[in-house]
Amino acid sequence: MEVGIIIAGFIIGILVVLFLVLVHEFGHFLLAKLAKAYVYEFAVGFGPRLFTFKGKETWYSIRLIPLGGYVWIASDKSEPPKGREDLADTIPDERKMDYAKRWKKAFFIISGPVVNFLLAAFIITTTLMASMYKPDDMSFYGQRFSNDSVALKMIQTVDSEYKSEDQTYAITEWNYKLGIYEHSANTDLYDVNQAKAKDYETIVYNFKNEFDLVDWNTLTIEDINEIELSISFKPIDKVSGAFIGTTNEEITVSLKDNPILKEEFIKKITNDKKVSIGITAPYRYFKNTTEAYGYGWKETANQSISLIKGIGQLFTGNFDALSGPVGMANQTANVLDSPTEFFLYFGGISANLFMLNMLPIPPLDGYKFLENAVEAAIRRDLNKKYKYIAYSIGAILFIGIFVLITIKDLIM
Repeated sequence: MEVGIIIAGFIIGILVVLFLVLVHEFGHFLLAKLAKAYVYEFAVGFGPRLFTFKGKETWYSIRLIPLGGYVWIASDKSEPPKGREDLADTIPDERKMDYAKRWKKAFFIISGPVVNFLLAAFIITTTLMASMYKPDDMSFYGQRFSNDSVALKMIQTVDSEYKSEDQTYAITEWNYKLGIYEHSANTDLYDVNQAKAKDYETIVYNFKNEFDLVDWNTLTIEDINEIELSISFKPIDKVSGAFIGTTNEEITVSLKDNPILKEEFIKKITNDKKVSIGITAPYRYFKNTTEAYGYGWKETANQSISLIKGIGQLFTGNFDALSGPVGMANQTANVLDSPTEFFLYFGGISANLFMLNMLPIPPLDGYKFLENAVEAAIRRDLNKKYKYIAYSIGAILFIGIFVLITIKDLIM
């Protein structure tokens, strides 16, 4: 990938995250205003002020470090911002956060994450309704095929008009033999009774995995020359996932019957020391905008949950599911040429921020919500020393994870 595209991805990625963080803070700000709390300042960024618009009550500022923002609400537990010290003694207690009722505090705390979730749902549903498809959906039926791939060429030997993006065939059986390696899979790949192809991951994942298990560097030319590969396909409706025709109407193509293609395939394996069948995840197409809208909410929930899965994998030593600034730059660069993919990615980040902030870990909103609930139950504030220790440990934990993920993005 070109350096310029990666830099553009990094800049756009930072701007996207900054915007989403500001939306999050605006949720807090809006609830604070509705609750008639005294808001000293709504800040974009951290550090010294670069520009300040002084409203009748609230100051709106842009600060030096563009890595988020915050809402500064009057409280007896914290000092007022610089330049507003003279107001501290004039603000009535009922407008300070300390004296707000617990239920009001609860709504204020979760308002930021909720706004992120609603924005994610809006972006994702609108994008799906506008495009009427979701790209690279691992849970949908059928497959697409990379251009110039062996899978596509094998299909084109019997259907010369077939294009890589047509997505109207599904694998029902495959067999291969390569030297001492041999594997196959048959009609267990789909449900004969329902006449539906299973999702991409079920059909293709093991197929690709089997090839990945082969140590290509240890094979001799004689081994590679012995390769035999056959794949059976069935026509499939790309909207419903249902097979077209009876379950016995399969197309079987073998490299053995295509010596020119086999020679080309062997040459590629010999040069690259790996094999690529060229099967990629399908697009999920929608019958109408109502279906697209409904799926948009499901996708928003799935994107939210994906963060939990990624964090869970940290405990197994797998950091691949999470990305830091460098990883985000690469991912953003990869989707810049597709408006659909870009906005779905944009919405996915917002959904991730919702779930991240709802985790019951200090200093996140989820923990503050839990802390507020505990204090409401025991009818007193928790010990200040405990709070200091909890928030310090939480901050160290997040900094540590952030550093590890950034290192992973740089070296992988």
